[in-house]
Amino acid sequence: MSDERERRVGMLLMMLDMAYVYLLRQCGRLPIDITLPEVPSIQDRIDSVSGAAELAELEPMPGLQQRALYDACCMWLAAADSYLRLRGDYTPWRVSAVTASITKCREDVDVVAAWLDSQQE
Repeated sequence: MSDERERRVGMLLMMLDMAYVYLLRQCGRLPIDITLPEVPSIQDRIDSVSGAAELAELEPMPGLQQRALYDACCMWLAAADSYLRLRGDYTPWRVSAVTASITKCREDVDVVAAWLDSQQE
């Protein structure tokens, strides 16, 4: 892999990590705490986020926020899946897929975070 590709893959991993930490922190603030472990393994994170997605509909919060939580989990999972495939088969569209999925994940987590903040006022 070229230096530029390695740099991009490294940057995508950092973005994926940051999105996971953001999701982890907001899940810990939910009315029914969903604990995502602080683990380095992408596979362990995939398993945890998959479980969080299944629990989203059980959270006692409005439907919009439940859906945003579910969508955030799905978008993080899509980003992780594309990232893992990208490492073995680098294509520009996979770079875009990872980036777009992370962006949408963060937007959805923002919706949940804003609602959680409003509940503390």
